[in-house]
Amino acid sequence: MVEKVIPHFEAFPLLSSKRLDVELFAKICSMIHKGDHKTARGFETIVEAAMKMNSSGKRKYTGSEILSSLTAR
Repeated sequence: MVEKVIPHFEAFPLLSSKRLDVELFAKICSMIHKGDHKTARGFETIVEAAMKMNSSGKRKYTGSEILSSLTAR
């Protein structure tokens, strides 16, 4: 996905309000591709970025709930 979808949106950026969501999605995909999700700080950064996406949408869990569930183990 990183090699096909992200370059498409870089070549043909959205002109709508979803542009920021796509940029955040690309950042998250890049971080996961590099393995940043395997560190606590990297995972926290990914969750923070994900919570900024589609802010008007419904979420089952908040970012803090996701992060606190990891420390509860």
